[in-house]
Amino acid sequence: MVARVVERIYRACAFLTLCGTVFVSQQGFAGIIYNGGFENDFSVMPNWSVSLAGSGTLQRVASWTALADATQTIYPKEGAYFLLIKSDEDAPTDTILRQSVALSAGEIVSGWMAIDAYLKSYTYADSDYAQIRIFQDSTILFSKTLTVDQLDGDRSLLNWQFWSWTAPATGTYTIELRAMDDTTKYGAMTWWGLFDGIAVTAAVVPEPSVGAALISGLVMAMALGRLRHAKNRITPRR
Repeated sequence: MVARVVERIYRACAFLTLCGTVFVSQQGFAGIIYNGGFENDFSVMPNWSVSLAGSGTLQRVASWTALADATQTIYPKEGAYFLLIKSDEDAPTDTILRQSVALSAGEIVSGWMAIDAYLKSYTYADSDYAQIRIFQDSTILFSKTLTVDQLDGDRSLLNWQFWSWTAPATGTYTIELRAMDDTTKYGAMTWWGLFDGIAVTAAVVPEPSVGAALISGLVMAMALGRLRHAKNRITPRR
């Protein structure tokens, strides 16, 4: 009789342990963003989809001498490369990179961005901007924007700016990198949006069901050990 009870508990314990392992595995693997550090060019697939402005362009660089401050050199935040994207004052004005990613609730998307510009005169500075956006369907859930006119008064925007966002629910989201020209002022100007280190981090805290499964498994494992000990004591020797 004791042997049967032990066997049943053993099977239940194994099942709960397996469930706990599956839940932990689901929490331990984050969604994937391809080429988030721009270590590969855009011929490698899967990758970002790219929509270029009329004279817009992309550059993958290992370093960059700032246009707004020639004494400053910008280096990657991770890996060997980072990305510069450029817009245009004549339509189409916008350079946009997009990528969809499947995320679990609690996973964190993060990265780095900066903005650089050279103006013959900051009289031409307007709200041309570099931007990161995250949206689901047509709803924008997160955005961070750096503008050329901000750079005129704050050269710290030449330095990498960190951003992060936590997925509120499991689903598929779109990440968008943008270099956008507002076209309200025209003048001799070159400017770039800088991006690097875009990645997903797994949720750190397990769901309550995971903790419950693991605790139940631990308790049953302890009970199994005691019952095995009892079985050894009462099983007659042959």
